[in-house]
Amino acid sequence: MAGASETTPWHQDDPAKIATREISFVSHGTRLVGTLSYPERNGVLPAIVVTHAAEAPTRDFGLYRHLEQDLPRLGYATFVYDRRGSGASAGNLEDTDYQLLADDAVAAQKAIAGDSHVNPHAIGFWGLSQGGWLAVLAASRSPDAAFAVSVSAPLQTPAQQMAFAVSNILKTKGYDDDSIRKAIDTRYAVENYLRGKVSTADAQAALDKAKNQPWFADIFMGPTVSGHPEQSRWRKEMDYDPISPLAALKVPVLVLFGSDDPWVPVQDSLQGLANLKPSHPNIDVHVIAGADHMMMPPPRTNPMAYDPKTLKAQAPATPAYFLTLADWLDRSARSKPLVSH
Repeated sequence: MAGASETTPWHQDDPAKIATREISFVSHGTRLVGTLSYPERNGVLPAIVVTHAAEAPTRDFGLYRHLEQDLPRLGYATFVYDRRGSGASAGNLEDTDYQLLADDAVAAQKAIAGDSHVNPHAIGFWGLSQGGWLAVLAASRSPDAAFAVSVSAPLQTPAQQMAFAVSNILKTKGYDDDSIRKAIDTRYAVENYLRGKVSTADAQAALDKAKNQPWFADIFMGPTVSGHPEQSRWRKEMDYDPISPLAALKVPVLVLFGSDDPWVPVQDSLQGLANLKPSHPNIDVHVIAGADHMMMPPPRTNPMAYDPKTLKAQAPATPAYFLTLADWLDRSARSKPLVSH
């Protein structure tokens, strides 16, 4: 159209422009770097520190985009940092455990508490998948945490969760019950080796028996037993109990699951939460209808398809998730008094 302007006559600029500031901080002697996002307008705001999903260690993952772009428009500051050993952050992930990663999040909380845009009494944690465990653990380790949001994080140990996920992967690929049992037994053999219950020779024999099976590539195990159990990061994580820190929390906690999440034993998790709820009214639980592990509508083909090439772009896309999160934050995070620095 001749003479058309670059914007439509009815266009209105977004009045809630988002500002960002890079902040570096130190946790256990390691320098970590993140981005604080907040609306440009003046105000002291509740804030959210993001804890990382296992496969989303840096700020540029789409998983965190809605927190950085949407929550500031609703009146929240958000802080997303690169996990230690990733992006601009120093350190080595292999030397960590969940407690150290949670402490990194607590150090991030302290780092942004002095910012003029942040209410230091209203900083909480948000995490998805492994990050959901870390959000709750960080809140339990911080005396100043205001709230926690856990998304798609089961109330089973990582070892139990992986057995559930591997079973579902093999089912979707058409393997029979006997093959699935053998695959899970192989995982158990290696896990028990790491626990000190199975010898190196027996664990290696289990892997040797399994590594030529067509399902071996789908059980997240290598072909050889290597290293010492005491130095294994997986040993530090596999029997982690996510219920204990959740039960210890007194601040508001939002726990979200997707109704169509094949990676998480949601039914068992809900039973565990049902046992907690009578003595923990601070815990709110919601199952988001039509959502998978990433709070996206499940794919029409393979619900457990995993493509590292597209993982960075994946992001929550279920309206009920956004509505539930925004409503809960409005009732919980804003209940903290705003203070001036």
